[in-house]
Amino acid sequence: MTPANALRTHWPEYLIEAWAPGMFMVSAGLVTLLVESVASPLRAALRIRWCGARSSDWRWV
Repeated sequence: MTPANALRTHWPEYLIEAWAPGMFMVSAGLVTLLVESVASPLRAALRIRWCGARSSDWRWV
């Protein structure tokens, strides 16, 4: 089987193999943005739950 023929035959698999890691990277970036952004209400909620501290108590070192 030639490479061109393999590409014509298996292009859906190649497309999925490119799409899946791309979607993982996008979702990982969005979760990181939501958790690490200083203005994020999710960060404040996680800080209250895990540390018992209010978001106003946060001090950058």
